[in-house]
Amino acid sequence: MIGTDQVINGVGIGLVLIFLGLVPGLYQSLAEGLANCASFLSTRFAFLRWSCGELEQPRWFAAVGVAVISLTFLAYYAR
Repeated sequence: MIGTDQVINGVGIGLVLIFLGLVPGLYQSLAEGLANCASFLSTRFAFLRWSCGELEQPRWFAAVGVAVISLTFLAYYAR
């Protein structure tokens, strides 16, 4: 038994996972941004950039996103 607010959360999380799995370069940009933010917070030399190398696009994120959305609607309509 889930409510409409939980359906909105499930659809939102599913859409984020779909975007991370399908938009080219988005996952790499987010990984580099997080790494640079961590190095900025841990040192006062903000001009140093950390590179994590080339990451493979996780296409399975899109499938997980579709599954999250499907299961959310299934749980909502089963009540």
